[in-house]
Amino acid sequence: MYVSKTYVGVFLPWVQIPPSSPKGEKMERKKFLTKNIIIFIIAVITIIVVSVIIKYHVEGEIDIPFQVSKVMVISNAYGIQKEETENKWDLELVQNNDIYIDILKNKNYTEKEIINKVILDNFEINKKPRKGTVNIYSSRKFARWSVL
Repeated sequence: MYVSKTYVGVFLPWVQIPPSSPKGEKMERKKFLTKNIIIFIIAVITIIVVSVIIKYHVEGEIDIPFQVSKVMVISNAYGIQKEETENKWDLELVQNNDIYIDILKNKNYTEKEIINKVILDNFEINKKPRKGTVNIYSSRKFARWSVL
């Protein structure tokens, strides 16, 4: 099978057909074209895979089964008097914050999905308080972590 230089140049412009040699010209040409076509196919597959990865990274998962509709933080604070003194406002302040997350089923998601468990972890404290310390507690009944 003979492939003209013009035909190859249209689809694979970087392919240069080697000059013809008297012995085994067809075999060399076939090996050369096969190698270049395989390289071209690998390059196309790589470009497609990378573009799909970038698209997923930018857009994320589009059709998710559940959505977080609300995040509520409820705080309460109270004071414990340090000592019996004349200073009525010598208190040790204790503050608790509870986080409630409302998760709703996505109406557009048609398949059946069930949430077996929810794990909240990897908390980061961005800003240290001027006084006191920040501790994260959880009931063992509902989470796998207790004190960080």
